[in-house]
Amino acid sequence: MEFEAKMTAGILFRFLLRQNYRSISGWAGLFLGFGMIAFYFYNGNILLIGLGVFTLVYPPWSFFIKSKKQMLLNPAFKNPLHYQIDDEGIKVSQGDALDVVKWEELFKVVFTKQNIIIHTSPMNAWILPLADLGDHAGKLTEMIQAKMPAAKSVKRFSKIPSNGSASKKI
Repeated sequence: MEFEAKMTAGILFRFLLRQNYRSISGWAGLFLGFGMIAFYFYNGNILLIGLGVFTLVYPPWSFFIKSKKQMLLNPAFKNPLHYQIDDEGIKVSQGDALDVVKWEELFKVVFTKQNIIIHTSPMNAWILPLADLGDHAGKLTEMIQAKMPAAKSVKRFSKIPSNGSASKKI
C-alpha cells in the first residue's frame, strides 16, 4: 500500500503533548503545579498560585511554540512524506531521501484517536494522521498486528480497529 502524509503544526503539537504527559517528568510537573495551587489555600502566599499556574501552563505553551517553529524551520515538514508499506517493512521517502525499516526493526506502534505513531527508536517516530490514511487505516492496522514481532515486549491489540480509529498500543 502507498500513501502520502503531511505533517501539520497541530499534529506535531498533540504528539509533543502526548509524549510529555506520558512521562514521569510530565506527571511530576502536573503534580507540582496543582500542589503549589493547593498549598496556596493552606499558606495564603500569592506567589504559590502564580508559580503553580506557570508550572501548568508553560509546557503546553512551549510545545505550541516549538511545533510552530519546527514547521517553519524544518525542511522535512514542508512537503508530504511518501510511505510504501509491504510485507518487507516500511519505506519512507521525500525527494531523494529514502528510509527503509523492516518490521522486526520497529520499536513500537501507538494508535491514538487521530494518528498512528510508528516508533523506529525510543526517540524517533513517524506520525501518520488517520485523515491522510483514508481507506488504508484498517489494512495498515491489520498489517502492523500481523508483522510486528511477537518476541518484542509489545502489547497486542485486544480489538483491531477497522474504521481507522483506535486508541490501543501494540
